[in-house]
Amino acid sequence: MVLQHIWEVRFRLPILFVAVFLLFLSLSCHDSATNPPPPPPPMTLDIYPVNGLYEVDTGFNFYIGGRLVDQNNNPLSGHTVYLSVDPPGMGNITPYAILDPQQDNGFSTQVVYNCPVDTTVRITGQVREVNTVAAQDVMSVWVRPPPNQ
Repeated sequence: MVLQHIWEVRFRLPILFVAVFLLFLSLSCHDSATNPPPPPPPMTLDIYPVNGLYEVDTGFNFYIGGRLVDQNNNPLSGHTVYLSVDPPGMGNITPYAILDPQQDNGFSTQVVYNCPVDTTVRITGQVREVNTVAAQDVMSVWVRPPPNQ
């Protein structure tokens, strides 16, 4: 009788551990599904050419400025603005800019284009929060070969 009882406990104990583990796993998955990360705070990104001209000769420096503001138009700091050139390979750009609200324009960075023909190149700026794009702006620049070519 005692041997039969020991055998039943020994056989049922692993099943009990598996059941408790599965219950714990399902509760932890359920909790994360019902409590997703909070959305990023409302913010607006504005990128623009520092000199106000949306055209440049290939090989010349082109400076981009920008600001990130909250819903009350107050400048935000501490966020990273990731910048990219499209089509790829048409220019070299600082990969990101750190926002500094102490500067009048928020941030400034440099782009050097290497386009062999007249073309329009897009620059996209993004601020990412918790794996989502919290703010984005896109501008187009007309790039042309230098006049002496």
